[in-house]
This record gives sequence, structure tokens and C-alpha cells, in this order.
Amino acid sequence: MRWIVAMPFVLLACNNPCERLQGVAESKARECGAEVQQDTGTDELECTDEDAQFADCMVPCYRSAPCGAFDGTDMGAATELLQCMFDCAPQAQQ
Repeated sequence: MRWIVAMPFVLLACNNPCERLQGVAESKARECGAEVQQDTGTDELECTDEDAQFADCMVPCYRSAPCGAFDGTDMGAATELLQCMFDCAPQAQQ
């Protein structure tokens, strides 16, 4: 399976939690052998307080998930990743 992830390069300079999440997602995609397309836009992501809380929660989900969770080769890991993501969702935190 082939991934394509489009996001700005923010791995080195993350100004907010939303950009940090983008950087972690890009890093994980590269780690897993995915093709990553760089967005050459210079617009900073808007990151509300709710977005920042969600992004901060999601970073460990992405970092700890094995590649099989993303490409469907490890359904147990995929289920754990989805549960982690669900637990981060704002409605789950209320």
C-alpha cells in the first residue's frame, strides 16, 4: 500500500501543537516508507485551544504506532491506534 501525505515541512520548527502533529505524522510516514509530498505554502496553521489539546493528545498515538497500524498489515495495532485517536477526540474528553 502506498501513502501520500501532503503537509508543510515543520519537523524542525514547530510553532504550535498543530504543526508539531503535522511534523510527527510526516516523520512517521517517512519512517514507514510512505511518499511524502511537501506543501510549499507558507501559511501557518490556525490552532485553536481545542485543536492544540487534540494535537497534543494525538502525537503519542502516532509516535507509538507501528507502521502496520497505518498500512493495514497489523489490524491489532490499527485498532489500538484508532482507539487512541478516538480517546483524543474532543467529544470523548467531555
